[in-house]
Amino acid sequence: MYLFCYIVEMRKFTCLIFSFFVLVSHAQESGGNEVSLGYYGPIGEPGFDLGYHKAIHIAAFQFDWNPQIAFWAKNKDNANLFLNNEFGINLQREGRKRGSIFSLGLGYLAQFEVTSFTVDFNGEIINKERERRDIIMPTINYEFNHRLTDNLRWYAKVSWGYRMSSEIQNMGSIMGGVGVNYLISNKAESTKLPGDE
Repeated sequence: MYLFCYIVEMRKFTCLIFSFFVLVSHAQESGGNEVSLGYYGPIGEPGFDLGYHKAIHIAAFQFDWNPQIAFWAKNKDNANLFLNNEFGINLQREGRKRGSIFSLGLGYLAQFEVTSFTVDFNGEIINKERERRDIIMPTINYEFNHRLTDNLRWYAKVSWGYRMSSEIQNMGSIMGGVGVNYLISNKAESTKLPGDE
């Protein structure tokens, strides 16, 4: 019983931490840069991804803050909703069309697994019953992007995540993404360190 209560409390704490990151991200959006639309998830499982990119300049470095929401589904098996928050360094040089972003992420994955179903006389699956699994997934990410116009660029992304939950076996997972980013503001937040002129 004590172990059950401990797990429940840890889940509440993790959700609070994740909510804090989401709120901070939205609070910073006034100086933001781009919105993104594309796909993000395990290779071969259809879905979509909606994200927001905020550029932050600190001294000579440019960082990227990327809260995102993704959905993907595996036919007749599970549906997944992923809320993720990434922070990384943008290696794109001034005046270059191509760029790279290395980032770390922390996400919450809600997986709705089919646990039982009924097959009718025509062989069709009906009456699916699903069970939700709560999974915390930190990620390591690399993104390559190329600017097409002043306001539009395409990107390709690869990630490695580690799924952690008391409901499933902890395991690594390779993810991929592709899509486009649209520039909504060219104002990036700038932060100077002491001694910078």
